[in-house]
Amino acid sequence: MALDTLYTSATYNAFTDVAGMDAIMTEFSVLMDNSFWTALADPAKEQLIIFATSNENTKDWIGERNENIVVTEMEWPRTGIDTVSDTVVPTAVIRSMACWISQNAVGSALNTAGTGDVASRSVGEVNVSYNAGSSGSINSAESACSGYASEYLYSSGSLSGVGSVRKTRG
Repeated sequence: MALDTLYTSATYNAFTDVAGMDAIMTEFSVLMDNSFWTALADPAKEQLIIFATSNENTKDWIGERNENIVVTEMEWPRTGIDTVSDTVVPTAVIRSMACWISQNAVGSALNTAGTGDVASRSVGEVNVSYNAGSSGSINSAESACSGYASEYLYSSGSLSGVGSVRKTRG
């Protein structure tokens, strides 16, 4: 399945393209070994971007979906957020996607996320496996990933992470 990043398209399925994710993964290379990403062919990268986009669509974002989005499952771009144009996906959301990929992709340095009863997911040639035997330790890359895009999330009112606060629905 090819990536479609045009939010007004009926086949919109990704918040970024391979080049955009390549740039973020290069940025992350100072925190972690991203050789798993650079070793992937573009079709595999596309599938991981679709998985990561799907993950971002499950979050409770502030603002409202842009009314021009055709695909109902897609949550970005959004309106009503003063610091973000209503026609773009913020870089922080793309970084959050890169973190998800880094924490969940087979062969990545951060593949330590426990997922309960789900052992793996597959789409096409991409298989995302979860390491249920994680020690629960947090390294610098995981710590850096914990706050990406949190400024755009609602929460149940609890604090999230060390020193971060989320907005709550009023």
